[in-house]
Amino acid sequence: MLNSPVCHVLLVEDDAGDASLVRQMLRSSIQPRFEFVVAGSLTDMRRQLDEAMPDVLLLDLSLPDSSGLKTIHAAREAAGALPLIVLTGYDDTEFALQSLDAGAQDYLVKGAFNADGLIRAIRYAIGRARLEQRVHDAEERWRFALEGSGDGVWDWDVQRGEVQFSQRWKEMLGYAEDEIEDGLDEWTKRVHPDDRALVMADIQAHFDGKTATYANEHRVRCKNGDWKWILDRGKVVSRDASGKPQRMIGMHTDITERKRIEERIRHMAQHDTLTDLPNRALFSDRLQQALAIAKRDQLRLAVLYLDLDKFKPINDSLGHDVGDLLLKEVAQRMQACVRESDTVARIGGDEFVVLLRNVEVEDDAIRVAEKIRFALNQAFVIAGQRLFISSSTGIAIYPDHGSDEIELSKNADMAMYTAKQSGRDNVKLFVPERDAAPGS
Repeated sequence: MLNSPVCHVLLVEDDAGDASLVRQMLRSSIQPRFEFVVAGSLTDMRRQLDEAMPDVLLLDLSLPDSSGLKTIHAAREAAGALPLIVLTGYDDTEFALQSLDAGAQDYLVKGAFNADGLIRAIRYAIGRARLEQRVHDAEERWRFALEGSGDGVWDWDVQRGEVQFSQRWKEMLGYAEDEIEDGLDEWTKRVHPDDRALVMADIQAHFDGKTATYANEHRVRCKNGDWKWILDRGKVVSRDASGKPQRMIGMHTDITERKRIEERIRHMAQHDTLTDLPNRALFSDRLQQALAIAKRDQLRLAVLYLDLDKFKPINDSLGHDVGDLLLKEVAQRMQACVRESDTVARIGGDEFVVLLRNVEVEDDAIRVAEKIRFALNQAFVIAGQRLFISSSTGIAIYPDHGSDEIELSKNADMAMYTAKQSGRDNVKLFVPERDAAPGS
């Protein structure tokens, strides 16, 4: 789709108004151009998928014939690996994470995104789906290689402690035929120290008859000092009269590329694709961990909610490409203002949140927030243009302003709203009497 002038979208939505709004948003795009088909139910969706496979599926979770996570499971079953984005009015972090686990590439709350945000989400969903397909393809190649002759083969005389390695096994590690002697030590000394105990435990479990075959993934040091990930599989092929293993044969498969892709996908699932900052899910996980430590050790921490001022006019007038470059620079400047133990995350289009671990007094958090505000007030040079923005920040302190993630986040967000209402370009500490929402 990214190389094509047309992106085919199947929108599964039974509300005509919501469907019309999405259509209007995507019609604003020139590159790519979006073509639509709308389905009003899961039944209709299946019929549309049978007729033609789109590039991306936009899915409302409340349909006449399905609702909630069941809708995602049903759509994923019908659409296979097709990129799937949830569009819902249900704004709940835990449910969003469950939706991603169920197979959605993204989770967008109705009314909380604009055309640029939706187009960007479609791009990222398609990119992530391609990476997942690469992992699947890599695993298929790996299985094929295991059955072929391209793997390293070893033959272990267990009772004598002698191992013979095929030439391919040595080549995988960068050695010539005569550079490694056959012998058990030649293998074990090259296994990563952190992996050795599990390797030996898995082998022993197979020796004891607890597993039908031995299988282990571990790192092996190559001649040049690099580490390769190896899938090691083997089987005892003969035992003595008492049942002790006599001979075991196996194969080594290089799975380094598969591991690299898996790590990249894990990283993408926890990080904002544009800025590479932690996303909402990873920030939530880190905040919960920090709160557990703070409660145990009676420490204080701070949550900062930050919203950029004057960003939308720049994005609207100069285009989302310039806006994306500006957001990347904003992320870098914010990270430079905090400690390595702190976390800066992007949770929306121009919304950021910061976790400051172990602040002693409120002024510590205010000082960091002002440092960020000053950094973002300096001119940005993007695509040869000098651009100026500002920021509004709200601060909530644990335990003064909340005892859990939900309360701290809500109060920091309300303080940020007060900063906006006070003229923007300022920092506000949460004050219950001033910031508390009516009825709260």
